[in-house]
Formats: sequence, structure tokens, C-alpha cells
Amino acid sequence: MSTRNIDKVDLLLSKLDKTQIADFIRKECCNSKQLQDRFLALGAGTLFKPDSAKYASRVEDLIEDYSDRHGYIDYRATFDFNCAVSRILDEAEDAMRKGQWEVAIAVLTGVASISQDVLNSGDDSAEDGVNHDAEYAGLVSDWHNCDRTEIAHSTQARFD
Repeated sequence: MSTRNIDKVDLLLSKLDKTQIADFIRKECCNSKQLQDRFLALGAGTLFKPDSAKYASRVEDLIEDYSDRHGYIDYRATFDFNCAVSRILDEAEDAMRKGQWEVAIAVLTGVASISQDVLNSGDDSAEDGVNHDAEYAGLVSDWHNCDRTEIAHSTQARFD
């Protein structure tokens, strides 16, 4: 989205009241499962206990959405598929920045559990194809190098 459009969005958000925004979000979530999943992910770790199966299901839904009638993601669809999966992995990165370790673990575990299906479902001849190994490995490395004491305290305090 261009900067000019973001400015328009920000202007409109400043003018709408909470009820108008809530009604819009509710309506759009009813019309788009992907938007609903991304919106509900905002509550993971605070309102809802994160569930790796939910993240795996989101990736499975993306495979289905971007696949052709034979269940294969062709070369032309791999970029958009990659962007959609990257948005899910971005949630893990954001969670790590916020110290929401249980969310990060749920995202990474969920994506890892479905990764073989991702690799088998698409054309990987494009550099931006369906292979998320480098992005995933970087996030796992970041998680591995973080302070384990902080993770233990954060997780225990949040769900006790």
C-alpha cells in the first residue's frame, strides 16, 4: 500500500469511533477466514493460549487457497503464497520482540509441522517460491539464542 493510501487510512481511523471500527472488523472477519485468523492472532498469548495446530491449519488453508485444481501451487502463485506464509512467520518474529515466547513457539512449531506439505505442494523454481527454510531457520536461531530465564518467567506468569 502506498504512503498516500496509508495516510488516508490513518485519517479515516482518526475520524471513526470504536463502534464503527469494530463493526467493520467484525464484518470483514466474517467474509475472510484469512483476515479473521490474522486478527485473532493479535490475541494469542494475551487473550488466548497459543495453539500450534491453529498455525499449521492457517498454512494448510493457504496451500488450499493458492493451489490449482490438482493441489499444486504453480510458478505464478508462489510469490503470493510466499508473502502469505511470511506474514505468519512475521507473527513469530513480532512475538519474540515482545517476549511472547509461547506465541513464537506455537507459530514455529505449527509451521514446522506442515513444512513437508509446503515443500511438496509447489513450484520451487522461483527464487521467491515456496521454500521458507532461510526465514524459518533465522527465527529458530533467534529463539535459540534468547534468554531462557526470560522465556520461563514470561510463559509462567502469563498462563498461571
